[in-house]
Amino acid sequence: MLPHGSDNVPATNSEQGGTQNLTGSLKQYTAHNEFGPLPPRKEQCDWTIKILRTGTQLSRLVELASKRDEFSFDTETYGLDGEPINARLGVIQIGLPKLDKAGNYVTGKGTAYLVLVRPLEARAERESVNQHTMVNPLEPLRALMENPEIIKIGQSLSFDRGQMEAFGIEMENEGEVDEHAPYGLKFRGVADTRTLMRTYRPSLDKCRTLAAITVENLGYSLSKAAQTSDWGQDQLDDGQIHYAALDVQAAYEAKKHLVKNVAAHTKVDLNSTPHELAAIIVRSHHGQIDLIRPIGEQLAIYDQRIENTKQAIRNVLSERFGETDSAVEFASEEYGSAKLKIREKKELDLDELFKRVPAIAADPEVVRETAKQTDIKEALLERHGGAKSLVDADISQLFEKTERKGPSLSIDLHLDHHYSQNLELPTFCSEWSTHSISTAEMGEALADTLATRKCITLQTVKGASGRTNVALEIGIHTGNETELQKGMSITLPLQVLGEMQEENSRFYQALKGLFQRSEPAVVVFDKGQLGKIAEKYGLTEKHEEGEEKHTPFRTLSNEVARFVPQLHWPIRAVSLTSAAGELLGVVPSKEDDRTSSELCFRLAKRLGELADTSAPPLPPEEFSADEKIEFYLRSILQDEAKRLLTLRPLGEHWDIERVRELNAQEALKRVLIDQHASAGSSEKKHSVQTENGTVSITYRDEKILDVQLLKEMYPDIADKVLRHEVNREKLRDRLEQNGSAYRREMEEQITKATGETEIRISVNPRYKHIYLAEE
Repeated sequence: MLPHGSDNVPATNSEQGGTQNLTGSLKQYTAHNEFGPLPPRKEQCDWTIKILRTGTQLSRLVELASKRDEFSFDTETYGLDGEPINARLGVIQIGLPKLDKAGNYVTGKGTAYLVLVRPLEARAERESVNQHTMVNPLEPLRALMENPEIIKIGQSLSFDRGQMEAFGIEMENEGEVDEHAPYGLKFRGVADTRTLMRTYRPSLDKCRTLAAITVENLGYSLSKAAQTSDWGQDQLDDGQIHYAALDVQAAYEAKKHLVKNVAAHTKVDLNSTPHELAAIIVRSHHGQIDLIRPIGEQLAIYDQRIENTKQAIRNVLSERFGETDSAVEFASEEYGSAKLKIREKKELDLDELFKRVPAIAADPEVVRETAKQTDIKEALLERHGGAKSLVDADISQLFEKTERKGPSLSIDLHLDHHYSQNLELPTFCSEWSTHSISTAEMGEALADTLATRKCITLQTVKGASGRTNVALEIGIHTGNETELQKGMSITLPLQVLGEMQEENSRFYQALKGLFQRSEPAVVVFDKGQLGKIAEKYGLTEKHEEGEEKHTPFRTLSNEVARFVPQLHWPIRAVSLTSAAGELLGVVPSKEDDRTSSELCFRLAKRLGELADTSAPPLPPEEFSADEKIEFYLRSILQDEAKRLLTLRPLGEHWDIERVRELNAQEALKRVLIDQHASAGSSEKKHSVQTENGTVSITYRDEKILDVQLLKEMYPDIADKVLRHEVNREKLRDRLEQNGSAYRREMEEQITKATGETEIRISVNPRYKHIYLAEE
């Protein structure tokens, strides 16, 4: 281990023999009160606690549990000297809640059974010697654990799969039981509270520990002081007893709460009409926006600062360790860890694939020969001398239709009216002057003004009144930092832009210069067709395939999606109206097109201010690399904690709205599919117009290239354009059929180094100081 504060580059893996752990000395930064007060800590289990040590007692418990539809389940493990802590099974906890006559849970009532495994194993060993056969100490549990009809409720059961498999307890549908496992038990029929949390509380996606679930859903915090104690004793102390019992009580109560208080309020009537479902989606979407509006901007700042701080960690790690083959782990038990892996990139070697596993490579589901239609068209155009009719005829012959794919759901609902009608925001009136350029010569007077601007706003608008031709609207701010109302909005028809291009006028040169700047100087709300227009009129350079493209646009809709998260999930509802409403507190005028230019400029300025606020913190200059890493980790954990605390007042109300909206979308898709099928329609698209907008499903016809026909008709073209497309998932599945060891060995043999390296970093904040009460 390097001394703290050292800036020496560590030895490579081959010299060290493994991963380095570098731990600094900044633990004093973390304190419980940094993250706000927790709910009261529950010290003791409310349920009755019974400790079982004999097979007879275990059999009686199984008899009781077998009469239930569900029970809660947990395990505690221990390790002997030199063993990992989860090497041996110490305690099995089964919780049976008390139910009233109607089958409802009596809050705070139930029985937690703690099965001590070590006494059962000792007795089984003696019986095995006497009976000259292997006696399974957990045999009474077999029928109960393998019964999929009886639900076992627990926390992170899939995460504990490896631990359970070590004792022959197999997760449902996870493969065969290890024949060397001591007890050979299968574990079927599970309700994982972590999965329920992820499903019904998506705002807390990263916080799925039982401690987090109890704080956010049940209103109490847990102590984990006994978690790493010795669970292999014949006698448990009071702390261990209540810790083990409380886990099964908390798991059961968490499941009941999530199902009753959250899931029940997100259900959608599957018999609803598209009109009703569209209305639900609109109401739920605006319900989310209204709930989160007071804190949305602050949440976005935390999110962006966390991402920026992770990048700062990457920069420190890259500067310090450079291009080595080291796998380095920075770890801090208090607030998280950062892992850096630098390794050589690899790609699939098709020659080796066909050589080593020819039968698998010949499977068209694994490897298929294909080509891009655009590449074939380009080659055919060259062959046919640009005769498009001949090319189209060949393409129709080479690509044959197969079954329809899809359908995909499209939702185009009226979401902007919420700002003008429900929120009654004021209409924005621009004070910018307006100009219209109808000839190339008229642009000369504005050329100097355009050339001296740091940036412009740009969008497409309709041409002159009564015409449908497209024009550009160019916004130029002419005031200082505080005089935002000074500026001009210039309408430039594309026909005139074409004339300027031919003459290479000064206005055209100034406009093109803005597109060519290294930092994007052209601000657009949504790029739309602007990219094609810019390329068509020579404002941007054309790039060959594989060349790095210069991005001339600063696209505000993307930035709004980052800094106003309530507009982005799950429907993309980012528009100029919604962005102006959320960030500026106004709505654009429907009659005055000039407002768009000034609003885009004001939005760009406001978003720039938010970006500055989300910059990562700066560590003291004298900090070593180790100290900087820990400084950044602490910052990430603090921002994660503050984000959770900021979000907490919304409770489950926001998640209910989010999940209900998703459920309504799924129901809407099924309804539209059923309508399409019942009508016997062959149309690719089925749309329904509702009072809230249009909803539709779209089927796609997949076209597959007839490779053999291409080879017969145009062998020279086939040699140029055909490539092998590998389905990596199918390939892994086929290799896996011969065993995991075979798959891993073969994957090494059928890959080759690319000569490049890649750096991977993961930052994993720890949440125990947010959710666990101080001991």
